[in-house]
Amino acid sequence: MAEAEALPWSASQAYALVKGLTEHEELIYGSVLVNQFKSNETALRALETGELISVIHKDGRPSRIVPGKPVYRSAFLRLRQDEGWEASLRYRINQASQKSVGKDLAEAEGKLGELSRLFSAGSGAWVFGGGMRVPGEVEERVGMLLGAMREAEGKLAKLGKEEAELLATLAKVE
Repeated sequence: MAEAEALPWSASQAYALVKGLTEHEELIYGSVLVNQFKSNETALRALETGELISVIHKDGRPSRIVPGKPVYRSAFLRLRQDEGWEASLRYRINQASQKSVGKDLAEAEGKLGELSRLFSAGSGAWVFGGGMRVPGEVEERVGMLLGAMREAEGKLAKLGKEEAELLATLAKVE
């Protein structure tokens, strides 16, 4: 496990490539870079250097991603057909996602708490003036934070359900 943590890419990034390349002949480089790799070109290039993938260039820029060797497509398919491997990997990804979303939720809660300190309960007014009327900027920010919290809570519920399904799969796989 320590070896995996030293890699420049995450398990979820490698899994996204394996999954994508079993579902499609090739992947669009820009889409993968932005959506799965969060613009971390170093990680994507490391997978190319390790020959897990090949990047096809068009007009001098990266364009498409294909398996590093033709035999890898078959290997990727076999991995995806291994229910235990896929459930185990997806479980680890799920755990990391829950941690990340939990962190986002805590951050939104903290920012909401900071905003609440701008209102002085003792005097019943906002610390920067304006009496008891909530300034539009604060109201807008509170709405954004509450929306972020609602979204995070929804993600956590979905991840919790997926976790239960993955644990059930892992319990029955030999």
